[in-house]
Amino acid sequence: MNVRDTAVRALAAAALALAASPALAVYTDRTAFLGAVALADPAARIGDDGFDDLTDGAGLGSNEVTRNAGGIGYRASSGDDLYAGADGFLTNGGSEYDIVLDAFARGVFAAGADFFGSDVLGAFAEGARLTIVALDLAGASLEVDLTDALRTSFAGFVSDTGLVSLTLTLTEPTAGYPSLDNLTLAQHAVPAPGTLALALAGLGVAAAVRRRR
Repeated sequence: MNVRDTAVRALAAAALALAASPALAVYTDRTAFLGAVALADPAARIGDDGFDDLTDGAGLGSNEVTRNAGGIGYRASSGDDLYAGADGFLTNGGSEYDIVLDAFARGVFAAGADFFGSDVLGAFAEGARLTIVALDLAGASLEVDLTDALRTSFAGFVSDTGLVSLTLTLTEPTAGYPSLDNLTLAQHAVPAPGTLALALAGLGVAAAVRRRR
């Protein structure tokens, strides 16, 4: 085997390894996140949910709601009822419970939002520490911590295969509530190669995660 054949085989092996290990990346700057989305799919559909339709401070009457970000569907759920914050954001009524975003429309490969803490009156609370965990269709997970979160502290995730869920946990203060605003979802105009096959596996992953809870 000559040097050229060896190099070609090495490149092929590297390409196969890359294909077998889909990337899941996190961005804490919204502009960088949108740039990564555009790079991943220049024709991607992008939708936003600013929760402007919610009545400030009112309960949503359920711990699970189906919503859409610019026509791109998703579900928000928690262990306690969901509420609208005092100035138009999504939060819950139990500080010990996570907020989970899942059941994304087919082809959603990126999601990002402003994550922060709120108080018992539904107002933004300074000094919160939060953890956001993303799970994708390949079963990969990625976690980011936000410390002393501001009202505009951003975290966004971009997956090569598609997203299954985002889970928001408030770790400090114990008397605060996990909250989010200005959710952005990105959806492939045409499902990426391999996404449909991975979607079934992703549904199994999501079901397993819910069973463990």
